[in-house]
Parts: sequence; structure tokens; C-alpha cells
Amino acid sequence: MLRRMLSVLTPLVLLLVADVGGAGVASGQPVVPVPVPPDDPARGLVYDGLTRLANDPVCPGAFRLALARAGDLPCTHGPDPVPADTSVEEAGAAVTAAGRRREGGGDPSAEAVACEGDGTSGYRVQLIYARSTSAPDTYATTAPQIQQWAGDFDAAVDDSAAKTGGSRQIRFVHDAGCQPVVDRVILGRRGDANLGATINELRSQGYDRSDRKYLVFVESSVYCGIAQVSLDDSPGQTNVANGDPRVPGMVARVDRPCWDPSQGYVGLHELAHVMGAVQTSAPNATPGFHCTDEYDVLCYRDAPGVTLRYLCPPAADRLLDCNDDDYFSTDPRPGTYLANRWNLANSRFLLAGGSTPPTTSPPTTSPPTTSPDEAPSAPRNLTASRVRRQAAVQLSWLAPASTGSSALTGYRLYRGTSASSLTLLTTLGPGEQAYRDTAVSNGNRYYYALSATNAAGEGPRSNQVHQLVR
Repeated sequence: MLRRMLSVLTPLVLLLVADVGGAGVASGQPVVPVPVPPDDPARGLVYDGLTRLANDPVCPGAFRLALARAGDLPCTHGPDPVPADTSVEEAGAAVTAAGRRREGGGDPSAEAVACEGDGTSGYRVQLIYARSTSAPDTYATTAPQIQQWAGDFDAAVDDSAAKTGGSRQIRFVHDAGCQPVVDRVILGRRGDANLGATINELRSQGYDRSDRKYLVFVESSVYCGIAQVSLDDSPGQTNVANGDPRVPGMVARVDRPCWDPSQGYVGLHELAHVMGAVQTSAPNATPGFHCTDEYDVLCYRDAPGVTLRYLCPPAADRLLDCNDDDYFSTDPRPGTYLANRWNLANSRFLLAGGSTPPTTSPPTTSPPTTSPDEAPSAPRNLTASRVRRQAAVQLSWLAPASTGSSALTGYRLYRGTSASSLTLLTTLGPGEQAYRDTAVSNGNRYYYALSATNAAGEGPRSNQVHQLVR
């Protein structure tokens, strides 16, 4: 009931409650602390500086940060762990080794980011390299890597938008050469101890602009990742997560073990949190501000009792919003959750582009000669993504829900340079669920669809996807 009541409060009321309640709760209500989970430093699960209240009207279900700045959003989803099959120490060593292999500057084949305007005006994501006075300074070698990772995150956002026929890129602060700017910040000796300490130090050094999201790469191994969250699912440009002028720019922190996207797209995961994902009112949300329908950059089992469903292929693990129904879609259907609630695709911190969503075209080949119930159903969740440092498109999908009247004999993959001109590209075996198309050229957009076959014939086509090669 409390959460339902909060959903109708305006962002301004929430902010006023936060100011009145301070570190406690609204006036007249008793403070009822809830124990935080035990620390697990090996996995980056450290709860230093976090509290939780049973009847918190500002951060229901979330943790509270100890913040010094008035108006700062005090809520966080808590620490996100390193992958289950590794540890903070192992992940940090892997990132360090990868960095040494890349020393010598930026990768000339790295993904480009959006070059927009003068690079500083308007709503932007500011990249920061931060270390405490007691930590080594690797800014010279790390900053070029952060620029590369920013390109990876940007590409993942654009690939996510392509699933629903649109285009989105992150509006980074960039220089005249369109390279993301990475600020170097020296924190106090304990400035990296926890997220609250980091935010307080950033504010004291002027990183408090409401038209900024701060993605901070910290030279530390306290966490994998952690970020502020806003409990506002209201639609439209006045959403608190969308650069509310009363709120200092929200902070997403990623520590060294999880810097590199090879350890998971943690930087994008935390950035999505400060842009408003995942609200607990979403159809597939967990109570901890994540999601249950894998594969998805924001989905994982974040608490006991959370059950995951695997609806999208593993290649979608770097993308936003499996099934495009919880927090990101460039073309939500009328009446659905994202048509009526906060949708990251509408964020001021993203640059919109591309054409209107393509419509599925009629088959360019003759329809199956058998009845639909005898042929297989359509393959599920076809996705397309770019391949770094190569002119190629990576495709993946899930098998049909029904194989029809007999076992699958294979797949037929169609491709075209427009939504209405797909022709047969290749045939694949029944056990295959991925294909890399290398017969593509930079600067072109390619459209794909897929069908399954059995002894009875060819079934209907999958969803259509498209991908720009660059």
C-alpha cells in the first residue's frame, strides 16, 4: 500500500519529504531500522555507509546513503556483485592484465560515440576517473580505456534501440574531436570507502550539476558497481531521473574489478540505474531495482526468492530490456507499461535518431504449402548486434516454441538493406542458434528475419531486426 501511495506523489513532494525527514523518515513517524545483509568483500558486496528503514517513505525497499548535500537523492539499490564464478581479486587482476595489453593509447577501431553540438551544452553523461590519496594513479593509461568502454556502452544502447526500430546514443561530454572527456578527480583518503563518501567528495569539488549524470570509475576494489536510484516511475520529461533542476547529478560508481565490459557491462548497468531503471513497478521487476527476464544487462537474481526466466538469447546480455517491456523501448505499444510509465528511451541524456520503427513485411518467397500447425512456429527473440573491430553483424535467437508435427530440420535466414526487401541469405542447421554475417559493409544498415523448417515445410518468420554496421 505504501509503495502504491508513493507512486502518485509528485517528484516535488518526494523531495520535500526527503528534506523534512533527513536521515530518518517523515515527521512524526518512528525510525525502524532493518539489518543490512552481511558483507561479502570477495564479491564486492560491502554495505558500509548504508542503512535501511522498514517504514522509509523516501527509499522504500532501497538502502539509504549518508549524504551531506541538501536535495541529493539518498537512495541506492545497494552493491551489485562481481559474476558468480569469480571474485573481486580475480576480476581486478583480469582488468589490469587487459589494460596492460592495451597500453599505448586508444584503440583506433573502438566504437565511436555520438558527436553532438559543442560537447558540453545540455544534458550529458560525464565520465570521471577517481582515486583516493592513498591509491596509485593510473589515469594516463586508464583514461583512453574508459573512452573505449564508453563506446562499447554507447553501441549497446544503440543496438538496444534497434530492437524496436529506433536509434539512441549516449550524450557524453566530449571534446572538439568527439572524444569523451574523462575528468581526473583526487578524493580524500577515505573518499573511496563507500558510495556516500564518494558522492559527498564529488559535490565538494563541483560535480553537482543537475544536467549531468556522473559515471565514475574508481581506483578501488570495494565494489563491483553501485549507484543512486530514483523511485519515480512517472512518464514525461519531468521525471526525477531526467535531470530535475532541484537534484544534483546522480552518481554511478564502478570499481576496478568491473571496469572492463569483458567482466560484464557493469558501467552501462549502473548508468541505466541513474537514468531511472528499473522501477519496482515494472512488469518483470525485482524488489531490488533489477529484472527477472534474462538475458538483459540489468537482470539478475539480486535476492533470495527471485526466480529468473530466460526469454532472450545469451547475446542479449549486453543489451537493455529483454522483450522491451520494463524500462526501455523506442516504440512501446499503446496501453503498455512503457507507454504510460517512465521509459529510458525518452531520456534527455540520450540522443534520438533513426527512422520510424519498421513494420514486418510480407514474405518475399512463396508461403509454406502445409498448414501452419504442421510447420514449426517462428523462432523467438532474434537479436542483432555489432562486432567490435570487424565489419560484421552477430545474430542470435531462441528455438521456436513449437517444432510442429516433426523435428526441426533447420533455419532459413533472410537479409535485406530495407525492411521490405529481405531475401534468403543462408540456411542453417537445426542445432544452431547464432550466426555471424561478415558479408556486410561499413555505413550500411541491414535487416534480418528468420524462419524454422521441418519435414512439413517452412514456418512463419521471427521478429525483424536491423543493425547499422560502422
